[in-house]
Amino acid sequence: MKPAERNAWIVTFLALVFQGGQFYVQHKIPGITPTDRNFAIVIAHESGTDTDKIGTLFTQLRTGAFATYCQQKGHRCRILDKDAVDENGQRVIAEVDLAGKQLPLVLLYDATTKKLVNSEPLTSLTVDAVMNVVRNNGG
Repeated sequence: MKPAERNAWIVTFLALVFQGGQFYVQHKIPGITPTDRNFAIVIAHESGTDTDKIGTLFTQLRTGAFATYCQQKGHRCRILDKDAVDENGQRVIAEVDLAGKQLPLVLLYDATTKKLVNSEPLTSLTVDAVMNVVRNNGG
């Protein structure tokens, strides 16, 4: 085993602490993403420029395997126009979360803290593309 590989194993081992019958990652280790996070998933889009293809994607996200996956994992998914407002007239998606980003956009918010975890443009209008964003961030 090369020294760099040995060091990676040592760091991984030291980062795991036995607590209450389960191992918990205490430090961020490159390539390892925590998987116990619940997300509020928001697909932001501009309804004025939507196509049939994106409409089909939205239907698949609401009713297909992705919807089942979200339910099983405790995620919530909403599809919102970038300018959507709540009953008080306040923007649902903060402008800062959208600033300078290409739409449609997948926004992942921590369901507990409500803080933005990641946002990625949806360059491929497929369920798999959305699923990959969620899984790659620990969901």
